[in-house]
Amino acid sequence: SSPGVPLVPTESRPLGRGVPAEPGAVETPLPAETGWLRVVVALGAVVTLILALRWGVQRAARRTSGLAAQLGAGGRAPSGVLEVLGRFPVARGQTLVLLRMDRRVLLLAQTPAGMSTLAEVADPEDVASLITKTRDEEGASAAAAFNAILRGLERDPDSALTQAPLREPERVAGEPESAEDPVAAVRRRLLGLRGAGA
Repeated sequence: SSPGVPLVPTESRPLGRGVPAEPGAVETPLPAETGWLRVVVALGAVVTLILALRWGVQRAARRTSGLAAQLGAGGRAPSGVLEVLGRFPVARGQTLVLLRMDRRVLLLAQTPAGMSTLAEVADPEDVASLITKTRDEEGASAAAAFNAILRGLERDPDSALTQAPLREPERVAGEPESAEDPVAAVRRRLLGLRGAGA
């Protein structure tokens, strides 16, 4: 810090008193290959231990026919026995789960504390009704049919209109009849749009 005194880098200063070396003792540094060899051997030992543990768990799961075997690495889950039909979030951490189990449908409440059964539907007609209402991925729902019509219109507007005829809506009892049929009005409008686009 004072002028005229050369600054010495701090790395070259000793940390403490040096230990005097014994006469005749010469330090030889370890070759670099020895360090890499130690790392490779340690890594190989860890990988071998992991594989041995995996093999042991699989073997124990195959021998045991209990719950651990069914849920573990060696267990099997039969398909078609349980199917989640839908999940409905109610509040934070609370969900209603609609679960199909063979010929029954269960309504379950799922919370952080666990699951509890709220209702059980065993009547075949009610079960069939619930299943058809929840089958969105198989194309049985109205939303899937509507999406299919829209995809057809995007590809070829002319053929989609002729292939998917509009059906008459069901009349509700007590509903006043309008002066003009709404289906005919929609058809006329679609034909007008198709004619304007050509």
